[in-house]
Amino acid sequence: MHSCQRLLWVTPLVTLCSVALVADAEAADCGASDGNELLSCIGQAQAGDIITMAAGTFEISGVTIANLHGTDTEPITVVGTVDGSGTLLSHVIGQSTGSNTIEIQHSSYLVFRDFELSHAAGATGNGVDLIKFTGAGEASHHVTIERLDVHDCGNVAISSQAEEIHNITVQDTTVHDIGGSCFYWGYYENEQPQHQVHHSSIINNLLMRCPQSDSSETHYGIQLKSGNHDNRVEDNVLVDVGGTTRVGIAVYHNAPKPVGSPLEGSNVVRGNLVIRSRNEGINASAGAIIENNIVLDAAGIGIYLQPRSYGGVTYYGSLQVRNNTVVQQGAAHAVRFTHAAWDHADSNRPTEFTGNLAIVESGDGLRPPSETATVADNATNGNDNGAAATITLTDVLQAVVSNTFGDPNYLWPVAAGPLVDVEVDPAAQEDFNHTTRDGTPDVGAYEWIEADNPGWTLAEDELKPEGGSSSSGSGGTGGTGGSSSSGTGGSATGGSGTGNGGSGANSSTSPDEDSGCDCATGPGTGSRSLPWPLVLLPFLLWRRRSTEGSRDRSVNGIVLR
Repeated sequence: MHSCQRLLWVTPLVTLCSVALVADAEAADCGASDGNELLSCIGQAQAGDIITMAAGTFEISGVTIANLHGTDTEPITVVGTVDGSGTLLSHVIGQSTGSNTIEIQHSSYLVFRDFELSHAAGATGNGVDLIKFTGAGEASHHVTIERLDVHDCGNVAISSQAEEIHNITVQDTTVHDIGGSCFYWGYYENEQPQHQVHHSSIINNLLMRCPQSDSSETHYGIQLKSGNHDNRVEDNVLVDVGGTTRVGIAVYHNAPKPVGSPLEGSNVVRGNLVIRSRNEGINASAGAIIENNIVLDAAGIGIYLQPRSYGGVTYYGSLQVRNNTVVQQGAAHAVRFTHAAWDHADSNRPTEFTGNLAIVESGDGLRPPSETATVADNATNGNDNGAAATITLTDVLQAVVSNTFGDPNYLWPVAAGPLVDVEVDPAAQEDFNHTTRDGTPDVGAYEWIEADNPGWTLAEDELKPEGGSSSSGSGGTGGTGGSSSSGTGGSATGGSGTGNGGSGANSSTSPDEDSGCDCATGPGTGSRSLPWPLVLLPFLLWRRRSTEGSRDRSVNGIVLR
């Protein structure tokens, strides 16, 4: 691979921003050895190009990628160097405390793979997101983020505040030591238009210390804001995540605008391991399938199903909560629906509460929904609050082989014990190990098939091994989250596309939101606008190049900050 030909325009009128414009070039792979070369490679990329980073650091102030499109068969790939042991050798480091490190607008068929991504300021002192989707109008879609090590930023690791994104995949990635949330998708219910992520996936990732401070009240491990639908959150490991008033995994409800609309396709929360969430482990109100998850030692309720009210409407109903295992220390409750009658269910997918295993030190193991739901075949050693057909466990070790974390048989069902061959109905099709359940499904996240657990020994510092995400159920192919600033920054136009938002960490409008950064990089009311001649240059170059028959596509709006 060769270094890309590049043309960098710098003007004394611009002290914080410069625009990378690309000379005419044929489609070619591109090698980069520093931040400027990396951005120049991105600026001239076209379908099928592979941009390869050498081993080393790549310092960039920030970059907005707009109107950059690969194709289904020829994506544009940005890839780092990996050694023989799998160690990532390429490290992109954001420098600006007022701009998101990588911002994506109106782009498609992109792949980011095999590199480290962080911010020079660490997890405090800035409101920066490391990867953020923004913009209104044309949706970004088919973007894959895989095998990255994402860490140390002041706000959200991977976020979306775009009007719409879909078919986004984040997989096999480690996210840790983040000032805010690991993932934050979408925005408030009463925003016009509602910000939506759909048919997207967060699968097989390791998320740790989001937020980094264990005393933080806000932020999440993974949050899908209300209205997001047909997404998959599967096979992730989450450790020490969520603020003390928030949750490890939140999916809320999946009804779109206007408020009160029928539910869309269910979000799937499946096969995740959640350890020591600082409040609730998993939270939902409507339109979710929650199955085969293992939740350990959440500070709040392990799995909490509660109504969510916004815009004068309260959403609850249509939840399939099946074959989860929750272990709680102290007096924390395990699996709990609120006291409200759970009667807003969609007749095509009635609420189910079946096959869950709740092991508690004291207090409630189960709090079932109303009689309008299917409630059966759950098991607990604690209070069941009248859950129908509950299996009462007088001795936990008569039900599971080991209750010691780190033991290969931790929580594995005892052969012919009270959890085995219960005929749970309805049950998840597979178990936590992706073993197909037989005709008499077992209670809990595991399906007994032999004396010892043939799957992964649970751990809190590694990815869940590739057993693959279940192919069954609804959901799409990937997804990223969004922070939610709405402060006073101007619309980011020009080369960087459009995106509303504030100017940094103090722009949050609600304690429910990560602050985010939607900093102005083009003309507008923000404090860092480009002179208008530079704003016109990308358009003029595009016209010149298109008339010369170079590339039949929009200019790539790459803004260096």
